[in-house]
Amino acid sequence: MKHCTSTSTCIFTLLWILPMNNVAEYLETAFSRVPSMSNKMATSNMLWQISGSKFACLAACATDARCVSCFLDGQSYCSGHSMIYRPTSSLQDSQGLWYYEVEDPASKLGCVAVPGETGYCVKLNVNKLSWSDQVTACEVENMRVASLTLDSRVTFVQQYLLGIGHAQATTIGAQLVSGTWTWISGDILSFASPHWGPGEPTSGPGEDCVIMAYGINYQLNDGQCGTLKSFLCDMYFVAN
Repeated sequence: MKHCTSTSTCIFTLLWILPMNNVAEYLETAFSRVPSMSNKMATSNMLWQISGSKFACLAACATDARCVSCFLDGQSYCSGHSMIYRPTSSLQDSQGLWYYEVEDPASKLGCVAVPGETGYCVKLNVNKLSWSDQVTACEVENMRVASLTLDSRVTFVQQYLLGIGHAQATTIGAQLVSGTWTWISGDILSFASPHWGPGEPTSGPGEDCVIMAYGINYQLNDGQCGTLKSFLCDMYFVAN
């Protein structure tokens, strides 16, 4: 028996075999219309634009692994987007358009939503790569090596990695730059952070990257950037 290789593949298969009425019912439950976003449109983060009915539009988004929202008029206009939008996002007025978004954008994008934050998620990559290849691998998925700039993010990731039984050191997105531990986001990781493991960082030779060390419950440790490790990516999926 063949198994789906991705969420979008599974959805495509499901939509192909279901009767039309069931397809419509599925799409109605998989997407939510956001009334506060009516008569608006976005050109940012657009993946594609097609013509077709409401259900053709929603089905196109459902079967595209990158798509989490769409603007449509139910007749001839549909644009699919890689982010979700809020009234505070940069939008244009467009009479007659509706806005739909998937019920669980993080899952659709293959990441795990961090509780307490809107539109922020993390994704564990178990492939063991060096720092430069980790950066590239995250960027390919429109992510970055994770900047865990909040205490709540560090705590959540520690609990998440322990909960799934990962049991491997995992690189995150901070490096020693001119003597200062700096996240990819540009924020500073303090030497006095309570998340460092006992006696860390040791600042040993070449230890310019930060890992979450399995042996100390994923507390932070400095390590060599060239060492092959699993790594964590993150992303924001709410458009500015």
